Amino acid sequence: MPKINQTLDAEQAAFDAKVQEIEQWWKTPRQSHIQRPYSAARIASLRGLLPQKYASSDMALKLWQQLNDHRKNGTHEMTFGVTDPIIASQMAKYQQSLYVSGALCGFSEVSEPGMDCCDYPMDTVPKVVDKIMKSQLWHSQRQNHYRMLQPKEARSELENWDYLTPIVADGDMGFGGLTSTVKMTKLFVEAGVAMFHLDDLAIGKKKFTVGQGRTVVPTSEYLDRLTAARMQIDIMGAETMLLCRCDVDHSEFITDVIDDRDHKYIQGATVPVHPLREVLKEAAEAESSSLLAVRVEWIKSAKLCTFDEAVKAIASDSEFSLYTTEVGNKIKSLKQRREIAKKIVSKEVFFDWDLPRSREGQYFYNSCVTAVVERALLAAPLGDVTWARMDVPKWDDLVSFHTQVQEVFPDRLFAFGYTGDYDYSTAGFTPEAIKSFPSDLAKMGVAWQVQPIWALQGINYETERFAKLWRERGIEGYVEEIQKKALATKPMTDGFEKPSYSGSYLCDAFWDTIAVRDVGEGSGGKPSERRTADQMAPIRLHIAVLDCDQPVPKVYSQRGLYSDIFETLLRNAAAQISELSRIPLGFSKYDCVQEHLPSSQELSGIDAIIITGSAASAYDNVPWIHTLIHFIRDLYTHHPKIHIFGSCFGHQVLCHALFSTSIAPVVNRDPLGWELGVHPITLSPAFSSHVGPVTSNPKLPSQVLNR
Repeated sequence: MPKINQTLDAEQAAFDAKVQEIEQWWKTPRQSHIQRPYSAARIASLRGLLPQKYASSDMALKLWQQLNDHRKNGTHEMTFGVTDPIIASQMAKYQQSLYVSGALCGFSEVSEPGMDCCDYPMDTVPKVVDKIMKSQLWHSQRQNHYRMLQPKEARSELENWDYLTPIVADGDMGFGGLTSTVKMTKLFVEAGVAMFHLDDLAIGKKKFTVGQGRTVVPTSEYLDRLTAARMQIDIMGAETMLLCRCDVDHSEFITDVIDDRDHKYIQGATVPVHPLREVLKEAAEAESSSLLAVRVEWIKSAKLCTFDEAVKAIASDSEFSLYTTEVGNKIKSLKQRREIAKKIVSKEVFFDWDLPRSREGQYFYNSCVTAVVERALLAAPLGDVTWARMDVPKWDDLVSFHTQVQEVFPDRLFAFGYTGDYDYSTAGFTPEAIKSFPSDLAKMGVAWQVQPIWALQGINYETERFAKLWRERGIEGYVEEIQKKALATKPMTDGFEKPSYSGSYLCDAFWDTIAVRDVGEGSGGKPSERRTADQMAPIRLHIAVLDCDQPVPKVYSQRGLYSDIFETLLRNAAAQISELSRIPLGFSKYDCVQEHLPSSQELSGIDAIIITGSAASAYDNVPWIHTLIHFIRDLYTHHPKIHIFGSCFGHQVLCHALFSTSIAPVVNRDPLGWELGVHPITLSPAFSSHVGPVTSNPKLPSQVLNR
């Protein structure tokens, strides 16, 4: 292996330059609010020698600007949870960001699904981010290609969505030790995430049906998680945003008492009692019908509370006033609080936080708004956005939290998450208050708001409705409730039926670029590629069929709509002709009777139009026929490259639309009315000169054949 040929002075100079570059980066508007507990030199020493660039940075800068614009304007982003790229492509039309929830990924993106216990593989969520990010890049690519196929003046009518929607992802609890958090962060940045969040919950401590609250980790452990993520982002030189989520609200336990900052919130027994874990063990051995009831009774008998509350319960008013004054606002451990109480309070304070500890060793924790605020303030300098998980919202608590944090960090960005089962009305919110809830939050700086679990609750709800419809009504229900409505939207609902969305043009363009060439002799006799704009267009044939009626029931049940019949006939015919069998055929179907016709945008991708038969007359005075006539005239005038074919009624309405004029040739309604039976016809010399010799079909004399 060759050695690096570099002097020590050059090596040091390169390192010093790297340090200076990092220091300047940290002074930019995007980075200046972050307070690192480490130096630029430390980060420079942790970086590799080959600089990398990540899409995560572009997406993060985009999201940073969006959220700050919302904060300044008092507005907000409303997004929801997604794991499917197809759904993400539709969200791009209405949402400025996407959210990839760990709970959703653990339910649908793993081989062993389960409840939200954060027990899925560490790379699960980053892989979903990567999948969605790559789909966004593809949608952006195929849309750009389709637009560039069109003339400049025609593009103003085309769809032009910003598919590069920033992705916010769930980092849960960091997935283990600090090195696990570092590795997870790297996966997120490489996947293209714009922002991800870390919370302060304990790994493996979630319970859902036993009537117990959340378990948080000590403040120091939470801050270490955030620092690990921030460090890795800095090592990678990325702009990736870090969302600090605090789950203290409604938490009931904490894993350890190692951090003095948590001591004032930890609860203990204030009377001598048997330890809770032993009481529960004895109750279980005695086959108690309700361990939860035993637990509740024990808490009541132990007079569970914080140490400060225990002091207040036995001290006189003057003693407690002196106690609180000496404790003050500074960090005081339980040991220090005991010493202050022993000096001031005449009675002995009994307080034992070990007696209530759970079988897993958790301590009881007194959750309150003040505890949430304190953690949020400590975490804020390490991240970009604060999310207090107060998803069982009390409005006064929400106002108190955001107001207190803004007093310290006036320009702070906030996030908020909605649940799927909170009863706002029972909680005292009026219909007006529920409606204005998102905008009222936005006035407090809550710029990013998310409904994380729509992809479970919402999709299940809609899927069950469709499953029932499909079971009860079959294809008729699909046609009436979905197909017709989807095809009738303008622009058409995205799907395989819409080549500009499905990537048909992009796929064909690859073939066209590789294989379809006009190679000739250039200057000097060297091969050169000469291609016109028409030759650059993808080789495909897209046919729109305008259904002007529905076949009789027996035919419809066997062969479908007229458009289905035409598609079957044409595909079968094309398959028998070698030149045509290699050309992809695409069909779009429109319901003329419902006045669903191709838009100007859709016409740009159509090569031919078939107008089917109908029981109606081309001369009937009905709205849809008038609309069709105007469409035909506009099509004939402004889209001369589109071929038009009319069958029976379709032929009549074409003639009526284009030749009912005072200029020859003129086609009018037969003044004699309907003709029934076999009637001889005489062809005019002008017709024969255009069409050529015509003879009768000897088997069916009523038919004429053009040879």
